[in-house]
Amino acid sequence: MFDFLRKLFHHTRRYAAPIVNPSSGQWTKSLVFQTSATAAVNGATVQVDGFNGAVMLEVVNGGAGTTTVTPQGSMDGTNWYSLGYQRIDGQAAPARAVGAFAVGATSRAILQVLDYYEFLQVPTGTPTGSVSVSVTGVAVPL
Repeated sequence: MFDFLRKLFHHTRRYAAPIVNPSSGQWTKSLVFQTSATAAVNGATVQVDGFNGAVMLEVVNGGAGTTTVTPQGSMDGTNWYSLGYQRIDGQAAPARAVGAFAVGATSRAILQVLDYYEFLQVPTGTPTGSVSVSVTGVAVPL
């Protein structure tokens, strides 16, 4: 029993602890992948196992340049695969996409992740011009 609690405590310290959303009472997990990235970087790896009922990403570029982000998933945190997503902000007919998502100058986008993996990351591509890309999100359990 104590070994189970020790592992649970270690897991909670290593990954962001889930919180209860005060408006809905639903357990959610806040995700941070990139914070003001200015170059091509992998960013943070976030474990979403158990919270992949709905994963939403917000991609923000505060700079005048352009770049790409490529949402990726992994079952082991080592081998990464492009995952399916759809842009849902201001879209009359959201469509599934896989691979790089173009990030325009001073832009915002909301992406819904459509595939299930234990780990997620959102690397940025090589920028053209000056960029400041942040990728955050929220995960809701099944």
